[in-house]
This record gives sequence, C-alpha cells and structure tokens, in this order.
Amino acid sequence: MLKRLSKSIATLGPIGYLPKAPGTWGSMTGALIWYLAAEFFSGFYKYQIVCVVASALIGIIVSNIVSKSGSKDPKEVVIDELTGMWIALLWLPHSIKLTIIALILFRIFDIAKPFGIRRLEKVKGGWGIMLDDIAAGIVSALILHTTLYLI
Repeated sequence: MLKRLSKSIATLGPIGYLPKAPGTWGSMTGALIWYLAAEFFSGFYKYQIVCVVASALIGIIVSNIVSKSGSKDPKEVVIDELTGMWIALLWLPHSIKLTIIALILFRIFDIAKPFGIRRLEKVKGGWGIMLDDIAAGIVSALILHTTLYLI
C-alpha cells in the first residue's frame, strides 16, 4: 500500500505516464498549479515557501521509496520537476509571461544540467532524484529575480 501511494504521489497520478517528455509534463503541471494558486488564493504569496518545502520533503520521501523498487531515477517520477518549477516561481510577481519564462528556463537547466547540477544526480535515493531539480529551480529563480531587479 505504501509503495503504491508513494508511486502515485511521485508520478503526480497519471502525469508521469503521459507520452514523451514526462519531465516537461510534470513541470507544466507545477507551473499551472502555482499560477492557479496565485490567481485564486489571496495571500498565497506568503505561503509559497511552505509549499516548496513541503513538496521537497514529500518528494524526497516518496522518490526514495520508488527508487528502491526499480531504476535509480525513474522517468515517470515527476514530483522533482514540480518542486523545481515551484522554486523557479518562488516570490515572482504573478504573471502568465513570467510563468512561461520560468518554465522555459527551468526546463533548460533541468535538461542541460550546467554548473555542476549533473553531479547532484549521483546522490543516492530520493535525495538524488530531487536535488538536481531543486538546483535547476534555484538557478532559474536567481536569473529571473536578478533580471527583474535590473529592469
């Protein structure tokens, strides 16, 4: 039961099983949830960090359970992309344009894995699954916030 629940959470239900590029589907799901939460929940801005920390912790736990029953980083596990996307969007002004730019930046860094991000994949278990996406989200957020500050 725990394995099945963990896999369902780690794959965001059916999202991780969508054809072609499950990571992109997971990232788009994260962007959509974040955008809608900011749109419809007043005060969401002050609870964003709680959402990020909760998704990271849950992601580490469920990814660790899922990774023990198969490959090191199963492609269908997309909670890492959701968490990384949420980090990329953290405390940005609510805007569809910024959400799309954050999505594009995050996917670039998640796929290319520059700045030593690729080395984080070598960490075992749930931490390894989550850390590279957390780092890609941090790099994306830094670029977005720096750019907004300079404009």
